[in-house]
Amino acid sequence: MTDHRIGTQDEWQSERDELLKEEKEHTRRGDELARRRRELPWVPVEKDYRFETEDGTKTLADLFDGRSQLVVYHFMFGPSWSAGCPVCSSIADTLAPQAVHLKARDTTLLLASRAPLAKLLAYRERMGWPISWVSSGASDFNRDLGFLYTEKELKPFLEGEIPLKVEQNARMCDTDAPGYVTEGPGLSVYALSDKTVYRTYVTTARGLEPAMAYYGLLDRTPKGRDESASEPLWVRRHDDYSAANFNAQIIRDFRAHEGHVGGMFKGTPMLLLHHTGVKSGTRRVNPVAYLSDGGSYVVIASNGGAPTSPSWYHNLKAHPNVTIEVGTDTIEVVASEATGNERERLFRTQAGRFPQLAEHEHRTERLIPVIVLTRASCDVAVSDRRERFDLVWGSLRWASAERESTLTERATQWPRQWQLRVRKAIAPQTTPSRS
Repeated sequence: MTDHRIGTQDEWQSERDELLKEEKEHTRRGDELARRRRELPWVPVEKDYRFETEDGTKTLADLFDGRSQLVVYHFMFGPSWSAGCPVCSSIADTLAPQAVHLKARDTTLLLASRAPLAKLLAYRERMGWPISWVSSGASDFNRDLGFLYTEKELKPFLEGEIPLKVEQNARMCDTDAPGYVTEGPGLSVYALSDKTVYRTYVTTARGLEPAMAYYGLLDRTPKGRDESASEPLWVRRHDDYSAANFNAQIIRDFRAHEGHVGGMFKGTPMLLLHHTGVKSGTRRVNPVAYLSDGGSYVVIASNGGAPTSPSWYHNLKAHPNVTIEVGTDTIEVVASEATGNERERLFRTQAGRFPQLAEHEHRTERLIPVIVLTRASCDVAVSDRRERFDLVWGSLRWASAERESTLTERATQWPRQWQLRVRKAIAPQTTPSRS
C-alpha cells in the first residue's frame, strides 16, 4: 500500500489547475530570462585559438562553417582518458540529434574536448553521434573559459572527502579523481559579424540541464530524480545500460588484466561468477564485487536495491555448486546463504567499504541476501574423500609388496567400488609372454 497522499479526481484537478498557473508563470519567467541572455553585451574573442578537426587545423571563425552563430559544448574528455565522461555522454545524446535542426536556424553546434582528435572520433563512432567534434588540446580555449583547472585551484576540493560520484565517473574514464575534476563541462555561444567572433554566453553546472532532457522528464514523474549523494550516479553511457553489453565489457577487461578491471569498478575486488539458469539451463557469467572473509568469498545480491534479487542469486539457490574466477585462478566453490548475526556482520563490513549498499538496503523491502562462496574441497565431505582417494591412488602404483596388506586393510573402509579399484591397482602386474 502506498504511503503517498490519495485523493479523488476532483481534488487532483483542483490542485492541478493551481499548479498550472505556477507552471505558466515559470514559463513566462523563462521567456524573460531568454530575452535578457540575448541582450548581454558581446565580447570580442581576440585570442587566435586553433582546433584540430576532421578537415585539418581550423580557427574559431572557421568552426562557424558558413553560419553566423556557433554553440560549443565543452565535453569532458582529458588527453589521457580512454573514454569520455559518462554524464557528458548523456548530454551529447541530447545535443547530437539537434545539430541538423540548428543548422536550419543559422547555427552550428559542435563538441570540443582536449583529448587527441583520433580518440574523439573513435568514441563518437562508438556512440553513434551525428555531430562534429574538434580537439582543443593545443590551445587555452577550455582554460580561458573556466573549464580547465590547475592543481592549486583544486587543492581545497581534493583535500576534502571526494564525492562518490566523482570517484565513480573517474574510474569510468580510466583516470583518477584529480584527473577527472581537472576537466570541466560547459556551454559557450558565439556570434560572427563582419569577420569578428564575439562570445555571447557561457554556462556550466546546472545551467547545462536543458541539454539533459531526461531530468526534465523525471521531474514530472512521482519519484522525480530519486538521486542520493551516498550512492553512485545512475547516469551511464547509453551502450552501458544493457546488462549483457556492460557485463561483457567488464569480463573482457577482467580477463585481459589478470582479474583487475578499470572504469567505474577500478580498484574494486571483482570475481566472475559462473552459474546455470534455473529455467533455461544456460551457462552464464556475471562479474560481481566480493569481500574476502577467511578463505571464502562473499557476494551481496543487492541488485541496486530493486524489489527482487538478481537472477544469479536464484540460480545459486538451485545450483549451489559453481565455478568462480578470481585473478587468474578458476575455483570450484559451493554457495550458501549467510543468516542471522553472520549475515549482518558480512553485510555491514561490505557496506562500510561501499556505502551505496546501505542505500540499496533502505530502498528495498526485501532482506538483501548475502552469499558465501566456499571452496568445494573444504566443504563437501564426498569431495574430500574423493580427494584423499586420488592421492592414495597415485601412490598405489608404486607401493611395495610389504605394504600390500596395510593398504588392503585401509581400503576396506572405503566404498565398495573404490575397494575394487584399489585391489586391482595393487594386484601383481603380469607381463605378456613372448610368442
